[in-house]
Amino acid sequence: MGMAGLKSQTVVFPRDFSPAEGLVTTQEKPFRDEVCLNGLWELQCIPVPSSWKSGSGIAPELSAPQPDKWEKVKIKIPSAINVNDWGRGSNVGDGTQNPYAPGSVYFPSYPDYWKHIRMGWLRKNFRIPEEWTQKRVLLHFEAVAGDCIVLVNGREAGHNFDSHLPFDMDISDYINRDAENELLVGVRHTKLFDKSHPVYKKMGATYPTGSNTDDLIGIWQDVYLLGVPEVRITDVFVQPWVDKNELVLEVAMTNFQSLTEPYRWHFCRETL
Repeated sequence: MGMAGLKSQTVVFPRDFSPAEGLVTTQEKPFRDEVCLNGLWELQCIPVPSSWKSGSGIAPELSAPQPDKWEKVKIKIPSAINVNDWGRGSNVGDGTQNPYAPGSVYFPSYPDYWKHIRMGWLRKNFRIPEEWTQKRVLLHFEAVAGDCIVLVNGREAGHNFDSHLPFDMDISDYINRDAENELLVGVRHTKLFDKSHPVYKKMGATYPTGSNTDDLIGIWQDVYLLGVPEVRITDVFVQPWVDKNELVLEVAMTNFQSLTEPYRWHFCRETL
């Protein structure tokens, strides 16, 4: 088939990549808001030093990104850097040793060597909405696979080591509210932290394992900016007392205002 025939079969996706309803509900909109940071990000792959030895339990240092080393191909967030090897189906089909195995090349535009990446940086620029002047700004990740360090405008805003759980960072003190901001996320593969054991030679993980996503690295779930009030509820624990027909609530609150007056909470009580 010629190039003209291939172009005629091209599929163009004209809508937003990985659209989602978001985290903020309609009822919360008067008080909270969100900006989704999904989409095209820049990627810089960092090679593992040749002098580093695996199995020590100590991962290699993640060197700083270089201004001229960013990949020409943009990565689509959410997706892991090595997502095309998830399922071990990146080299299947006619002419391979696995002609009948299912493929796992979810993003054909990603270079083949990305599936071997063990460290890297991801970059995204963003602006803060004008109407968020009186709000605290949280950076919310639904999940990042691997060891993760977050820099906002060159300053470290937080660190996380996990693969599946969501986490927040308050970046209010690091952002420019009237200019563009740079977000850098540095990641290191969890297996770089493996430690060899003389008895259990096939189990070197120093972290919980057991998922088919254990080998992923990068931002593989949604990313949001959240604009929240300076005084807000951050957690609620509800304990039912069935024999008393009551609910006991433990409410955690965050207050960034300078006011010291006590706050009053108003609840509507209904019979269960």
